[in-house]
Amino acid sequence: MMIFINECYKASSVYKEYALGFIKMFSAFAPHLGEEIWEHVSGNQGITYEPWPVHDETYLVLSEVEMVVQINGKLKGKFTIKVDEEDSVVLSLAKSIPSVIETLQDKTIVKEIVVKNKIVNIVVK
Repeated sequence: MMIFINECYKASSVYKEYALGFIKMFSAFAPHLGEEIWEHVSGNQGITYEPWPVHDETYLVLSEVEMVVQINGKLKGKFTIKVDEEDSVVLSLAKSIPSVIETLQDKTIVKEIVVKNKIVNIVVK
């Protein structure tokens, strides 16, 4: 709920439908205040029998993730990539980051570990 409110502060206007959905969820935590705000914003009396807001599952599916690159346990960069991309593609993108290229110069790669959709670890000597 705080994420929604913080985004509302940044926006110049908020759709009334979104605000009403937020008020419905808010009223579960603060029923009396939620009821007062509902009557003020919607113009209707009583929030008790209003239907609960519904969500659309298609908006919850991620198509891209942000992965981080570590060399010997130290963060060296981040990049965005499609979900469940092959390890070879992930490694090539990780090694193309300028700070990673700089760190890998004159070093021998001992091990490369790719944790799907999360992190790339490179161990060097």
